[in-house]
Amino acid sequence: MAHGPHAARRAILCGPQHLNELNFKLQGSKQVITVMYDSVKSFKCKLSLWAKQLQSGNLSHFSAPPSLTQVEPERVKDYSAIVSQLLEEFDRRFREFQAMEPVLTLLNSICRGR
Repeated sequence: MAHGPHAARRAILCGPQHLNELNFKLQGSKQVITVMYDSVKSFKCKLSLWAKQLQSGNLSHFSAPPSLTQVEPERVKDYSAIVSQLLEEFDRRFREFQAMEPVLTLLNSICRGR
């Protein structure tokens, strides 16, 4: 596999595989909506953390070839913008669930109270 800017971009965008894991968690029947929403919220927290870390040049959450550390800081900040855009997209797509969060929290507390 080639190293350099393209390898770095692949590592940032594809390396963590967390998006695939979230997708898998949300599929299938007999899913509990509160658990699904918790998974989405958790993923959004990760995206926020990664964007902030990338903005400061911290690559600790991204497995990548050694050449990733040689990428220009401006490029790493570009990756931060990409992750931030993904977070915005999640906010847009799950806006209705955010509005229902108090109800979901109540349901979650009732279910756990059993």
